[in-house]
Amino acid sequence: MTKVAAMPAAGATRRALGGQSIRNAVRVAPCPRLSSLVASRADLHSSVALRERKPAISSIAELRKHIPGTSMLKAQEAIVSTWPSSDPSKGDDIQAALAWLEEDRAKSGLKKAQKVAGREAKEGWIAVAVLSDGAGSGTKDLQQPINPTSAEARANTPSHAATLTSAPVASIIELNCETDFVGRTDVFEKLSRDIAHSAALFPNLGGAVSAPNLAAATRLGTGFADLDTEQLLDFILMEAPDSASVDSDETASSAAAPTSPRTIRAAILDAVSRLGERIHLSRASVLILPPPSTSRDEVRVANLVGSYVHGSSATKQGSSQTSLGRVGALVLSTISHASSSANSSTALEGLEPAQIRALLRSLARQAVGFQTTSISHQPGQEADSALLRQPFSMLLPAAQLAVQDGAGEGDVEAALHAWGRQRNGKQVQVVGLRRWTLGESGPEAQA
Repeated sequence: MTKVAAMPAAGATRRALGGQSIRNAVRVAPCPRLSSLVASRADLHSSVALRERKPAISSIAELRKHIPGTSMLKAQEAIVSTWPSSDPSKGDDIQAALAWLEEDRAKSGLKKAQKVAGREAKEGWIAVAVLSDGAGSGTKDLQQPINPTSAEARANTPSHAATLTSAPVASIIELNCETDFVGRTDVFEKLSRDIAHSAALFPNLGGAVSAPNLAAATRLGTGFADLDTEQLLDFILMEAPDSASVDSDETASSAAAPTSPRTIRAAILDAVSRLGERIHLSRASVLILPPPSTSRDEVRVANLVGSYVHGSSATKQGSSQTSLGRVGALVLSTISHASSSANSSTALEGLEPAQIRALLRSLARQAVGFQTTSISHQPGQEADSALLRQPFSMLLPAAQLAVQDGAGEGDVEAALHAWGRQRNGKQVQVVGLRRWTLGESGPEAQA
């Protein structure tokens, strides 16, 4: 028969507990589970407070203003995701929400870019940027200079005379997308302008230009160098000063967004995220020339660049520095004294800047208007494909070519000779040309 152990007497239990009652002993004993329940209840209270709280309408509006194209739901998600869980009473953190949106769009853009990588993209724009044309000052359509000091100096130049200023700075790029609809959106147009503007500054701001391309640009003064698009994609995107003026209010407001500098590649991925199509930079070419020299011999030759695009609406042509079209051209020319002249003045002294620019634009219009493939005639080439052999049908009246002694008749080369002869024997030569048509590019550079 099993014996049951006797229960200790109440007095013995009280003595073991140091004189405390059993009830008091239970009360003072620590309870980890109870502490956990209290903490969980506090977290639950905080979570309920966060669930009951809603982002301010003004915060959502501000986010959408900073980053156009952001949906209300995405803006709300950004604000909610950046709320501090430790203090639900704090206000919306706009800066944190902006950072969250940037990161989210970068991830989304990369995923979409990988998804659409195999699609054909032949639409988009040929974008031309001319930051300085080299034609001097004195007219309202003066290209905005890079050097502010030079701008101040040119402000005091008489309006009737051109002066030798900074070397021309220009670029031409092709940015492609899948459809014409996306190509005409403000987001894509602004991106095209900004990339062209950045490409023009690429050599001047330390961008590497491959040795073969640099040699080709400087050989015989041709001036143009084709860029490695992979190198350009990793260059910082610089907003074109005039890009906001032709965009919608929604896109223009993004200029005030306090975002950190980003590369051209990142900007393209961001556009892919917003537009949902494949976007890639097909090609880019820049003008590379040495800065103007103060040498008496060298200042007698002025480098000048003219530009023109075709196939864009009037609003896109209204830009002063960047232009978008389906066909675009940059033409590099030189103006110099006649070889027999003993004149020690600069090449542009005494010339009207407006007339110079009209002549430069006429040459670019001519290159775009004809199927121009070269400057001079080459063996086996059709005559009309060489710029200098074409009839100068695109000559603008503002160039002021007086019709005398056969001037104004014949081909482009004859007209240039006549224009210079009427201006104290100046010599005008075309030394460089880039004429691109949308969709004709070769191998594509992936963004």
